[in-house]
Formats: sequence, C-alpha cells, structure tokens
Amino acid sequence: MQTVMRQSKVSGNVLRPVAAAMLACGLIGSAAAFEIDTGNPDITASWGNTVRYNLGMRVQKRDPVIANTINNSEDDYAFDKNDVVTNRVDLLSEFDFNYKKQLGFRVSAAAWGDAAFHSNVNIAPQFANANTYNNSQFSPYMKRYFRGISGEFLDAYAYTNFDLGSAPATLKIGRDAILWGEVVSLSNHSVSYNQSPTDGRKAIANPGITAKEAARPIGQVYASLQAGPQLTFAGQYFYEWQQNTAPEGGSYLGVLDAIMLGPDRFCLTANGPCLTNQGFIKPKKSGDWGLMARWKAEWLDGGTIGFYARELTERNGWLIVSPPLGKTYWSFAEGTKLYGVSLAKTVGGVSLGAEVLTRRNTALQSASFDANNQGARGNTTHALINGQVQFGMTPVWNSAVVSAELAYAHLDSFTLNPTRFKSCTGVQDVSFGCSTNSNTVTALSFSPAWVAVVPGWDLSAAARLVYGLRGNTPVLSNSSGRERTGSYSLSVSLDYNATQTFTLAYNGYLATYRANAAGTAIAASNSDQLQDRGWLSFTYQVAF
Repeated sequence: MQTVMRQSKVSGNVLRPVAAAMLACGLIGSAAAFEIDTGNPDITASWGNTVRYNLGMRVQKRDPVIANTINNSEDDYAFDKNDVVTNRVDLLSEFDFNYKKQLGFRVSAAAWGDAAFHSNVNIAPQFANANTYNNSQFSPYMKRYFRGISGEFLDAYAYTNFDLGSAPATLKIGRDAILWGEVVSLSNHSVSYNQSPTDGRKAIANPGITAKEAARPIGQVYASLQAGPQLTFAGQYFYEWQQNTAPEGGSYLGVLDAIMLGPDRFCLTANGPCLTNQGFIKPKKSGDWGLMARWKAEWLDGGTIGFYARELTERNGWLIVSPPLGKTYWSFAEGTKLYGVSLAKTVGGVSLGAEVLTRRNTALQSASFDANNQGARGNTTHALINGQVQFGMTPVWNSAVVSAELAYAHLDSFTLNPTRFKSCTGVQDVSFGCSTNSNTVTALSFSPAWVAVVPGWDLSAAARLVYGLRGNTPVLSNSSGRERTGSYSLSVSLDYNATQTFTLAYNGYLATYRANAAGTAIAASNSDQLQDRGWLSFTYQVAF
C-alpha cells in the first residue's frame, strides 16, 4: 500500500532561536575567514561565513490575461509593479575539520529571513473563493521557507582518506552534493540528472545558474579510488531521497498557484470544487546507486573520457489532480536506469565538454495516470555539448569568459502507458503545451571583467540566457525545455578586496500563451507564466 505523505506544516519555531543568533552574528561580524588554532599540528579546523542581503523590486506591470487566469492569479497578484518582492538576509556557515589529512568532517548550515514576505495571500477579486490557502493566509510551511526567520542544515558528512594497496582511496558518509559529468547548466540532459536534488527556487531566482550551484546535498555513501595517474573509479549509494524544489504557489515566482507543498488546496473553478493538497506519494528512501570511471587517455592528448551507470528515483514528479478523490498529490517514478559517456578536452583554447546518454524507463510528460499513479514512461536519448573560451586583455576588458551549451533529447520508445503521454498529435502546435518526441535547448553566458578600476575594487558583468530552441521536452523538466521559453539575466558587480561584493541585476523570463476568445484569460500555454514578472535586484555579500 502506498502512503501519501504531506510534508509537516510546522513553523520554523524550533530553528528560529538558532537561526536568529546566526544572523545576528553575521550582521555584526566583519572578521576575515580564519583557521582555528587547535594547538595540535595534526588537526586543522576552519570556520567561514557568508552573509548575503538581497533587495528586489518588480519592474513589470501585470499582464491582465495572466493575472485573471485561475491558478495563475495568486502568483501574479503577490506583488504589483514597483513593489519590493524580496528584502532578505541569508547566512551560510561552514565548518571543516581534518585530522592528519586522513579523517575529517564538514558541516554547513543556512539561515534566512525575508521582511518582504506578507502573511495575506493576494488574488484577483473574481477568484476570492478559489484561494489555494485556507482563510487567505499563507501556510506555516510558506512562513518557514519564505519568510523565516528559519534555517536548515546542508552539508553534513564525515570522510576518511586511506590507501588500498598503493592506490589512494576516499570514503565519505553523509549529506553531500555530488554531480558527475561535464554539464554546466542543462542538467536535465546530463549524466548527473537527478543525482542531487535541484533547488528550483534558487534556480528560477537566478537565471543561468550553474547546475552545481543549484544542487542540494543528500544522504549517501560515496567512495572513490585513484587506480593510477590516469584512471579513477567512484561509486555512491543513497540512503535518503528528496524531490526537486520549485517556488511554491502564491509566491512571487510561483509557476502555478496550487503546486508543491505550500498550498492547502487546488480549485478547479472560481467557485469550486476545491481539492485538498495531499503532498506527495512517498517513494523509497534508499536503493539508488551510481558507478563512474574516468580515464585520462594519452591518445586523446590530455582529454578525459567518463563512463557512468546509475539507478535512480526521479526527483521531478507528476502532479495528479483527482476530483473523484477530492485531492491533488505528486507521484515519482522509481527504477529509472541511466547509462552514459562523457568527454572533456581542450581544443584550440576552447574547453570542451560533451555527454551522450540513455535513460531507460524514465518519467515522461503525461496527460493522465493509471491506478498505480504512473504516467507514461519510456526510453530516451540525450546529448549535450558545451564550450568555454577565456579571453585576455583587450582595449575593452581585462578578461572575459564566453560559455555556450547545447542539449538535445529524443523519445526512443515507450515502456509504460504510451496513451497517457502528453503528445502533440492532433494539436495545432507546441504553444498548446503538448510534448514533442524531441527538443533542443541552449544556455549562453558572457562575463567580462575589469581589474582594479580603483584601488581595491574590481568590476565584472554577466549576461546569461537559457532558451528552448525547438520542440517541447518529452521528459519531466522545467520550462527551459520548451520551445520559445526560458529566462535571462543581466548583471554588474563590484568586488572589494575579494571579500565584499555589490551586485545589481535584472532577471527576466520568456514564455508564450494563447488567450481565450474574449482575450481575458489563458486558454493554453507552453510554459510557466513568468514573462510579466521581470525584477531588479541589489545584492550585498560579505565573507568572513
């Protein structure tokens, strides 16, 4: 019997005293990061902290079609043009301990508070009876993760370094975020697919973020062996499972009013019926595994080939809406297999990375579900290639980095429920939100830098774009896997003595929809409807 688990809607009261103390220390401290003097040369320990303050303002007015569409209204009405959408302080605290470079552990924790978050849920007047939160008040879950003050532990692992014969080896146990392969941003098409949970809230708020920056740590046993100067083996076994996160319904960057674990219910029309949000069907916690081998081949002139095999429980879920049961919930596919190869090599000054892989029995975009809460599943082929070029001094900049990544996915065959696949067959075009058998997506970035514009101050800028070129992804994914959709950002940063950074950024989103005949609401859409929620942010970050 499957168990439907609703994540506990407890507030952050238990963590708040600790988080508040951490924030207070961060705000009043300005010392440099330091090594702790233990008095024992065999023991090294360090403690570092990073405090980040972010102030964001919505600069686009509401699109009336989006704002007056049920299940998009709460997100779009959360804030109006020129409103402060975030006024947030974050603290990341990291502690590392090592004994004789053989035994050690690492612990990190985060704390946050956002003064812009308000308890009342806003919505278009005509949907007052269709609010996804009881009594138009955000749930305790939302108050903890979006308002705070609250916190959580992130990394928490112990490790040992030893020799297996003459081969150096490492064993690590605990919560860590490890990604294999050569991917930069488009991890949905990588050998690292769902290797660690993705922080979708962070990814949407920071368009173009790298896969490693968005990865969250998870409980595992990890081992690696350096079998020679050119050959490395690694393996991992997971004893914990977590889903990918996304901005919850009703938050500023929420992609649908009723999704994820924050909302209390899902309303089908302006006057009901409304279905209870039951959270997700709990998949197995343990049993996922992965094996890797990397070979620095002489015949590749310094290039490295990687080989990968993994079994995983999907972290992207199917949203199941069941009026007969009076509830909505999430279901996650188990037992997906992944096999792939990668290549890393520098050619003519360009750092190249490439991957080709197949996923067997993976979860597909689905329009309906069977009695076992399964949608369509199938075998897919994925490929990606990326390149990075560094430019030196020119009359325009001191240095610059250009990065590009291209990914492709193709549905090869079905393994379960082919008639439940959200196919484009019989549909006019991809703007209706259907799925094609293949799709192509790209990620681009350009980052120039200027050193010592004034003594102690460095200047840098960045332009990033993620965009769906052709087709709608056949696999479960975010909006970047759909044609003519994506996100972009433009930013400029000042860095003082490599310890303090001031950043001004504009974040924007790309999407399409088809309005109804009256032009008053969305009739069909191809993506998350964030295209009217461009926002300007100022960030101050200090490390000590």
